[in-house]
Amino acid sequence: RALRALRRAGEAPDLPRGPRRWLALGQAQAALAAGSPSIAVRALEAWLDTTDAGRDPGAQRLLAWALHVRGDDSAAHARVRDLLDHDPHDAEARVLHGWLTLLAGDTRGALRARRWLDDLSTAGPLAPLFEVHLAAAQGEHHRLPTLLGRPAPSRRPDLWAHWMAGVLDALRALDAPGLRLARLDEARAAADTHPFAALHLALAWHHFDDGDTPAAIEAARAAGSLATQSGDDARRLRAQLLHTVLARTADHTWRERVAEATPHPCAAVRHDVGELSARLALQTGSPDMADQWVRYLSELAVEAPDHALAARATRVHRAIQAARGTTSAGPAPQATGR
Repeated sequence: RALRALRRAGEAPDLPRGPRRWLALGQAQAALAAGSPSIAVRALEAWLDTTDAGRDPGAQRLLAWALHVRGDDSAAHARVRDLLDHDPHDAEARVLHGWLTLLAGDTRGALRARRWLDDLSTAGPLAPLFEVHLAAAQGEHHRLPTLLGRPAPSRRPDLWAHWMAGVLDALRALDAPGLRLARLDEARAAADTHPFAALHLALAWHHFDDGDTPAAIEAARAAGSLATQSGDDARRLRAQLLHTVLARTADHTWRERVAEATPHPCAAVRHDVGELSARLALQTGSPDMADQWVRYLSELAVEAPDHALAARATRVHRAIQAARGTTSAGPAPQATGR
């Protein structure tokens, strides 16, 4: 109802620029909070296409975020680059640029974006999530408990859900059981009222880690459905990969998923297919094949470089060694460089 009311108000004739802008951004924020990023994109593009809008960096930044939530990171990156071309010191745009670069598997590029920023506390609500994942990728584990224990930077549902998903993702690479349990309890309590694929996917992975297959299947199915509704191809594929392994579907289905995932531009898709393929090979009694997938993960970790991904590879490597009943082999290769 709120979205319809905002849309009708925005269509009223002869509204001055200020109210029209406020209504367009309000409609976009309401749509994002409701888990409808495509509506937000349409509202913002319609406003920015008007002669009254001008450049409007605030609307441009919100549009870039909406495009990212919808899963269109290439379009989001293009919007951010345009913003930075006009104002290299736009802190919120710089954070979003760093975040998108990190998601593409380029830690060095994300670190270059971070060096533009003197103070992340004034760089918008995405800054804490960017800081957490950059610290994890750089292997700064001593900083992570403090960063992950901070309160959410925003209560707006889309921002909160993506922040919490990022926190849960980072906790998979950190030995902090008390903090992990507290964050999982918080995320589970909010899952029913936060229709965001990122949150449900993060929960699915933790259920998988805990061996709770029914809960993992349910969360992966919810994530896939939400991602499909919003047009988020990367999270749709990630959810399908996890669900396929959990549900033990036919081999040809898994091969099709792997063929789609390995060249994907989203680094998280490639990371997931590597870990899941290794785990699946281990489950089916093929430790040598599992080793090959661990090497694939390790190569991605070294290329980025990404210490959090290296930790994922090492964890699977240890499971392979345990299955073989030996610890003679060393750990999986670690990410190096900054």
